Amino acid sequence: MIAPETPDRPAAPRRAVPVTRPELAVLATLTLLAALLRGWKLGQLPPGIHVDEAFNLLDAQAILTGWRPIFLPANAGREVLYSYLQAPLLAAFGPTLAIARSASALAGLLSIPLFWASARALLSADPELDAPALRRAALLTAALTAFSYWHLHFSRFGIRAILFPALVCGLAWAWWRLLATRQAGDPARAKPWRASLVVALLLGLAFYTHPAGRGLVALPSAHAAWLCWRDRALRPIQALARSLTGALLIAAPLLVFWGRHPETFSRHAEETSILGQGAAALAANLLKVAGMFFVAGDPAPWRNLPGRPVLGQLWPIDPAQLPLTVLLAACFLIGLWRLLRAARGGQSWAALLVCWLLVLLVPTAVTDAAPNFSRAIGVLPLPFLLVALGFEGLQQRLAAAHPGLAEGWRPAALAGAIALLSLSATAGDYFVRFAQDPESRLAFDDDKVALGNWVRSAQAAGEAVYLSPDMARHPTVRFTAGTTLRGFDLAEGLVLPPLGVARARYPRSPNGGDLDPWTRFAGFASALGLRPFTAQAAGLQPDGPRYVIDGRLVEPGAVEQGEDWRRFGAPLADFDGLIQLLLADCLDCPPATLADRPLRSGRSMTLDLVWRAIEPSDTDLNATLQLVTEAGRGIAQVDGPPLGGTYPTDAWRPGEIVITLHRLTIPEDAPAGPALLRVGWYDWRDGTPLTDAQGRSVVEIARFEIRP
Repeated sequence: MIAPETPDRPAAPRRAVPVTRPELAVLATLTLLAALLRGWKLGQLPPGIHVDEAFNLLDAQAILTGWRPIFLPANAGREVLYSYLQAPLLAAFGPTLAIARSASALAGLLSIPLFWASARALLSADPELDAPALRRAALLTAALTAFSYWHLHFSRFGIRAILFPALVCGLAWAWWRLLATRQAGDPARAKPWRASLVVALLLGLAFYTHPAGRGLVALPSAHAAWLCWRDRALRPIQALARSLTGALLIAAPLLVFWGRHPETFSRHAEETSILGQGAAALAANLLKVAGMFFVAGDPAPWRNLPGRPVLGQLWPIDPAQLPLTVLLAACFLIGLWRLLRAARGGQSWAALLVCWLLVLLVPTAVTDAAPNFSRAIGVLPLPFLLVALGFEGLQQRLAAAHPGLAEGWRPAALAGAIALLSLSATAGDYFVRFAQDPESRLAFDDDKVALGNWVRSAQAAGEAVYLSPDMARHPTVRFTAGTTLRGFDLAEGLVLPPLGVARARYPRSPNGGDLDPWTRFAGFASALGLRPFTAQAAGLQPDGPRYVIDGRLVEPGAVEQGEDWRRFGAPLADFDGLIQLLLADCLDCPPATLADRPLRSGRSMTLDLVWRAIEPSDTDLNATLQLVTEAGRGIAQVDGPPLGGTYPTDAWRPGEIVITLHRLTIPEDAPAGPALLRVGWYDWRDGTPLTDAQGRSVVEIARFEIRP
């Protein structure tokens, strides 16, 4: 039975070990080295701009224009805090990639002193560490984390993940301080509300920081439950409840948003979870997570040097790094054994670290693509704290066997050597192997950056550029181009720029089966005054500029238009002064000759309609194409947005020529005889049509003869 009045039993007295000037000097030195690692060529490495980075950049720019989101719905839904941190940096120093990534670099850099301070605070309760050992362990924890590939990679990657280790570390430290306020003689005992407020603040901010932040309350909850079991006291639960109340108040706006839009809360988790795949899938994931420290790390090139374990590769053997890896592995295992032994012995600091390790590995253990270093990043700096703890265990054994080897400056020198070797290994892996790996360039969308730069140059030269729909929406291309992008599906039609823009460019992928705009619409050349544009005519290299999109070679084909398209007479139809119909079918002849083309029941007809945008449209409209009898009875009809929805009418610019392709199937039981072809436009939301000058919502453009 639990007795609320029973006082807590501390596992070991907390010691006040003073911070020395040499200790601060070492911390400052390793922080400076970490700053150099994180700042050097930040805008060039990683190469390109990853799609996640581009989404964050665009959102940060939108925030600067007045948008105030609680949650970012794009890109499977994202927490918003990182973009709010990026926005003032972009405003102050400009919207460059280096400045955008500096949010991660600063977050990673500022977390290093926090790792040192939190490790120092927690390990101060370890009775096996004397003052020099405590100082060494805290500094080695910070150094190994700062010089680790994992932390360096995410410190140079402009996404939210890098914020999470500092937040989790701060929470663990604040929770530890909150528990300490109940111990007699603690100087913070008189003001426990300070630590309680910090715990509440960090738990609340976790909801806005990282997907795993939604479950971060499990860390203090698990530790509080352990203390409740150990001490037969409810005070830790009560302390957590007070902090949790404050956290819920901070998270309330986001919780309300999720209540109104529940799909934004669960969609990504449902897409990535493996819990529905059975025990075998979970067991396989657990093995992968356990192996991420020395066997095989995250395979994704945008989150890691593919396959690189956290602490080094034991197999296959890398002779250059084998001594360091073996030493780190030995220290890690000794540190883990010491931690579990202390937790089993009832030591609160050890139990907290065990809870931290287990809770923060859950996000990658229960989701796909394990081990995922972005989802598991909340465990930092624990792997390196265990190495530091194991290192001190080795020092103690060495001192017992050979007292002279573990005295004076030697332990600190050995710890420094381990840190510098780790720095060297990480620098080589990141700035040489990762930088030169072709997979890195593809993973960080270097091809999309090239395309965006080309688009910006072409538009600066006065050319119009029309991309594929996917490329026009791609955030990396959008950010790099720095302008509004236009795109459509060439299989559904063609868009020509307004008069005055002589050249239109259409980047295409010849190996991917994309249509050549010139070949597809050469039949309109005479009517529209088009001619093909070649690279030689532009004074470029014979093969023209080339880019790789989705692994395929891209050559920007183009057409030029002359002035003679104005020779069109009156339009076939004019809808509300917004859209005019210029031509039907691929014609160099009057539309009336369509009647010479009989239609047969059971067959399909394909019709190209040539439109001209007159005024901007506020809404995206649907086109309707109707085949009816002379009495008005419907035979066949097709409705839908133009160009398959890839270029809606609210994107049309005044003066643009839009060629839309329509396919109409004649039913088997269609009545033989004359048939009328009519077209119109309407608002698909409420059915409100556009009308011509006579008030008609559909206009006849041709007559046909249907034959059996």
